[in-house]
Amino acid sequence: MLRTGTTIIAGLASALVLSVSAYAQLPAPLEAAISRTAPAGVRSVAANVEMATSGERIVARVTEYEVGQSEYQLLHPMSEAQLSDVQRELWDELRTDEEEDKDEDSDTLLMSENEMRELIGTRADLVRQDGGLDVYAFRPQSLGDDEDDAAIVAFLHGEIALSGDNVAWMRLYAPESFKPNFLTRINRFDIHYRYEPVDNFNTVRLAGLTQHVVASAMGQNVDTQIEMAFSDVEYADAGR
Repeated sequence: MLRTGTTIIAGLASALVLSVSAYAQLPAPLEAAISRTAPAGVRSVAANVEMATSGERIVARVTEYEVGQSEYQLLHPMSEAQLSDVQRELWDELRTDEEEDKDEDSDTLLMSENEMRELIGTRADLVRQDGGLDVYAFRPQSLGDDEDDAAIVAFLHGEIALSGDNVAWMRLYAPESFKPNFLTRINRFDIHYRYEPVDNFNTVRLAGLTQHVVASAMGQNVDTQIEMAFSDVEYADAGR
């Protein structure tokens, strides 16, 4: 229903089903945490989405009636006529990202075990404790099928934190600047995902994300900071 980032991360979408035994090298607590997923067919079908950048924000209710068919209700501001230029860019981006995801049938705020496994790969190491959380480091293996993401992933590092049995947050970042192609240099790449428990389904869902990308290409500089938060989430199963 809801794209969980901007086009640069391609929603971490994948339909590939991987064998649990292929990932036996993952530490047991992390293995257990990413295995805590909702029953088959259950997905998020509606949520309030807040997007913020440059000190301005919008809030919208996004409701999915069928996979790839969603309704958008602007909650803040109350009407499109009240949108500032920055807010209009956010409003357009939200709907554009949804349109580009219309063929994805796995797009949900609930954590996907398959996507986590494809992203983390076969190895993660416990590196520290942070505020009572166990933090594991890994090298991201895949961000999806998009060619731009494939060019970026080789430069990224990842961390994932556990709170008890649940994933609490995950971070994808570049420790130094890099060139994913001949024309572009990315000076900063940092995305932080926040998760919260969904007790009814014994899993977690994406609660929000913060993205900061600084890049330059063909003499143009871009510094983008976007925050997203998801609330008042409704769920349904495939047979609703």
